[in-house]
Amino acid sequence: MLRSSTAAAMGQAFVDVLCGFIAQGIIHSAPYGQDIVAAGVSTLVINTVHSLQELTKDKVEAAMTQNYTRCLLPDLQQRNRGSREAAVLLQAFEMGIYSIRNSYGEEHITIEQIQR
Repeated sequence: MLRSSTAAAMGQAFVDVLCGFIAQGIIHSAPYGQDIVAAGVSTLVINTVHSLQELTKDKVEAAMTQNYTRCLLPDLQQRNRGSREAAVLLQAFEMGIYSIRNSYGEEHITIEQIQR
């Protein structure tokens, strides 16, 4: 998860804003029903990128290849000027990833917070 810390309106506090993510990994085939973690993560990643591109007016920098996706919203990263909709979509993505990790174990998903 890529985060940006920006000063709040009166300069008194800092706000930690999710501004993007990198998802990477190798998905090994597994018997039917045991590949739910990879399917869940892939669905969240693809849906979040497409939702940000289609449902917001924010600039979305996205790169998707096999086993790697990078998604960044520069306005959220640099000036916390991105839309509320984009921030909510990224928060929903984060909730979903944590839910999968909490349900299926930390050995399947590593979440790293990166401050920008």
